[in-house]
Amino acid sequence: IEQAYFRDMSFYFLPEMKKELYTPDTAKTIGNFNAFDVLGRHFAANQNPDPVTRVQYVDIKTYMTEDILVKVDRMSMANSLEVRAP
Repeated sequence: IEQAYFRDMSFYFLPEMKKELYTPDTAKTIGNFNAFDVLGRHFAANQNPDPVTRVQYVDIKTYMTEDILVKVDRMSMANSLEVRAP
């Protein structure tokens, strides 16, 4: 399940492709950082045998907190709305 999740999350650019797009300064700043290592650590931290539960755990730890919730929070505050994200 991890390989399928990684493949889907890297739909646009594989790590090799990203390196070709970076400016020298950006490449120096990023160094050897690999976002897939972060996902791998979260998959390793959750040993639940159910693959759906494992993917949900990784989404909660990464995609939800670092992407969706941030966007919902900023846009709702900018428009004076009270919003409840999942």
